[in-house]
Amino acid sequence: MNTNEEMLEFLYKSASMSVDTTARVLKKTRDGALRRELSSQINGYRQFAENATRQLKNHGLTPQDNGTMTKLMTNMGIEFNTMVDSTSSHIAELMINGTNMGIIKLNKHVNRNKDCKAETTAMCKNLIAYQKSNINKLEPYLS
Repeated sequence: MNTNEEMLEFLYKSASMSVDTTARVLKKTRDGALRRELSSQINGYRQFAENATRQLKNHGLTPQDNGTMTKLMTNMGIEFNTMVDSTSSHIAELMINGTNMGIIKLNKHVNRNKDCKAETTAMCKNLIAYQKSNINKLEPYLS
């Protein structure tokens, strides 16, 4: 697998993990407006995952999901954090923190892999911009 393909794989994993975690948090959310926002974010992340899937398939590759242990640890963290506090403010904070971690990881990958195709780098930067936009939409829920 070349650097460009590895970057597409990381992009897919980032977007699909965002779909999974946001969907899990959505189940814990009671606030109607926040539920609508999270649902919208899921749809956006799905589009990024689908685009990365198409690009990987163009390279003859099948996207690999995140590992079972990664999913399990993330799900346990969500369950624990929402069991303790499931207010809209806390859920927004969890989502903002998780999204910030995703932005940092994706930025590191982009900076380490400057020899990727411009199209792949642009896809990654678009996901980062989307994540930043999502944070801005969640900030009003903080109290």
